[in-house]
Amino acid sequence: MSVVTQEAIFSDASVFVSSTRVIISGTTYPTANITSVRSFSREPSRTGPGVLILIGLISLITRAWGVAFIFCAAGVTWWVLQKTAFTVLIGTAGGEHQALNSNDGKYVDGIVSAINEAIVARG
Repeated sequence: MSVVTQEAIFSDASVFVSSTRVIISGTTYPTANITSVRSFSREPSRTGPGVLILIGLISLITRAWGVAFIFCAAGVTWWVLQKTAFTVLIGTAGGEHQALNSNDGKYVDGIVSAINEAIVARG
């Protein structure tokens, strides 16, 4: 029995892309079944941190300095630590699937480019 090896267009610990298949976190998508691929970004909600900051500012008016500091510090910290979420969306005849989520937009764009290259390479 001979083993056919495939040349990887993209490969790392959780993603493998070749002209015949795409494997993302253990899920295999035959390249022939992929009808589209795109990235999607979702900005974090600023409502929660904004409410904490607002409560802190209102506490300043009432001269509750400790409460104001705690709420403002918590709100600002939460606001700063939030990250944009990026998703690889793969379209098949069965619908669109969220294949991968990451906070690294360049990584997601690299995977989308590799999958597009695989679609073109399959002919």
